[in-house]
Amino acid sequence: LIFRVAPTDLPVLIVGESGTGKELVAKAIHRHSKRSEKRFLPINAAAIAPGTLESELFGHERGSFTGASARHRGFFEQADGGTLFLDEIAELPIPVQAKLLRVLETGDIMRVGGSETVHTNVRLLAATNRDLIGGALDGQFRQDLYYRLSAVKIKIPPLRERPEDIPILIYKFAQSISLEHSVENRGFAEAAIVRMMDYHWPGNVRELRNLVENAILLSGDAPISAEDLEPYFEDHELMGRALPVLRERTADEMMPQNIERALILIFKELEAIRDRLDRLSEHFEQPKTQDLERRRITAALERYDGDKRKAAEELGVSIRTLYRWLKKYRL
Repeated sequence: LIFRVAPTDLPVLIVGESGTGKELVAKAIHRHSKRSEKRFLPINAAAIAPGTLESELFGHERGSFTGASARHRGFFEQADGGTLFLDEIAELPIPVQAKLLRVLETGDIMRVGGSETVHTNVRLLAATNRDLIGGALDGQFRQDLYYRLSAVKIKIPPLRERPEDIPILIYKFAQSISLEHSVENRGFAEAAIVRMMDYHWPGNVRELRNLVENAILLSGDAPISAEDLEPYFEDHELMGRALPVLRERTADEMMPQNIERALILIFKELEAIRDRLDRLSEHFEQPKTQDLERRRITAALERYDGDKRKAAEELGVSIRTLYRWLKKYRL
C-alpha cells in the first residue's frame, strides 16, 4: 500500500500504537513520492502548547499578538513543495481542525492576524494512536476532517503481532547504531533473537531499538546472548499486558478465528503466570528435586541434539523458562 499511495498527493492517515513506527512509514511514503527532493517536516502536535498550535501551523503576522515582533512562517509554508507529517493529530483543537480542513481542500492558509490568503503546495501525512472514529462520534474530532484524512488509511500492527519482522529490524538497528556510535557490531546469537521474538514488546519498535542500542553499547567481545538480555525481559515481562476481561460478545467476535485469537491471548497470559510461579518455586525446591529436574533437562537436550525449542516443547515449558533453567543449573 505504501508504494501504491506514495506517488499520489492524497493525504494519508497512519494508525498504530505508540512506538510502532508511524514516522518511519511516513518517511517511506515521502521517500518514494515525487516530492522526495523537497522537505519532509515531522511535527508532533502533542508537543506544542494548544494556544500556539494555530500560529505554529499557519504562521502569524507581526503584531498579531503580544510577543509577535516579526512575521512568522508556519509549518505549512516551511514545508511548501514537500511533505508535512503531523503526528498525534487527535490533539488538535476543534478550531484548528477547521482551518486544517480548509488547507486540505484548497491549499490556502491565512496567517494569524493576517487578511490575505497564502497558497501552499503541501502533502499532509497524519498519524494517531487514538480512535478517531470514536472521537468523531463524541464530537472531539471533526467528522468531515476525519473523512478527508482517512481516504487512505494505513494501520500498523503492533510488533507483538509480527514477530517475523524482529530479526530484520534487529539487523537494521544494529547496523545503524554501530555506525552512529562508531562501535563494532558483534551481532546477536540465535538464541537471543529467538528470545526477542518471544517477547510481547509493549513499547513496540521504539522499545526494540532502545534494547538493541543498549545491548550493543554495553556488549563485550562476544555476540550478545539470550542470557545478556534475560534481566531486561524479567523486569518487563508483565508490563503492557492486557488481561482478558469477560463481557458480552457480538456475533462477529464469536467467529472461530476471533475465538482462536482470544485463546492465544489467554494462553500467553497463563504462560507468563506460570513463568512467575516457576521463579518463585526456585526458592522452595529441595536438592533432590533440583537434581531430577537437571537430569530431565539434560536428557531432553541430548535427545534433540541441543535444539532448545524442541527440548522446551518436550518439557512442557516456554523457551524462556528453559533458558532460565539452563542458567540456574549452569547447563
